[in-house]
Amino acid sequence: MFEDNPTVKSTFEKFRTLDCNQELWENSVLMTHGLGVMSAIDEIISNLDDEDTVYELILEQGRSHVRFGDDLTSDIFWAIEKPFLAAVKQMFGSRYTPKLETLYTVTIHYIISLLTHGFSSKMEEQPRDVFFTS
Repeated sequence: MFEDNPTVKSTFEKFRTLDCNQELWENSVLMTHGLGVMSAIDEIISNLDDEDTVYELILEQGRSHVRFGDDLTSDIFWAIEKPFLAAVKQMFGSRYTPKLETLYTVTIHYIISLLTHGFSSKMEEQPRDVFFTS
């Protein structure tokens, strides 16, 4: 993800100073974050039969990212698309079919779209510092 989109790396305060891919792969904070992301996606996929729950889970995940500050934009969520789909393809191996590719592509697009919506709507609610000059 960081190789394809270096601006993503700079968004993460704890990862931006790591110089090489080896340092990233060995970083326990990054590993924990990645496991958390995959766990959240797993929970969403496991609950796809409960549309209301999934909708709220995803929106809340997006809203919760506002706490990371103004440097974060909703575009950051799209950086997970390619690595997620690559992980799914690797997981299925020879059982990976065009139907599975379509299924997981549509699913991750749905998830990311709602994440960005939740994030953007929460950002709009946040008070901004306004300076008035006379």
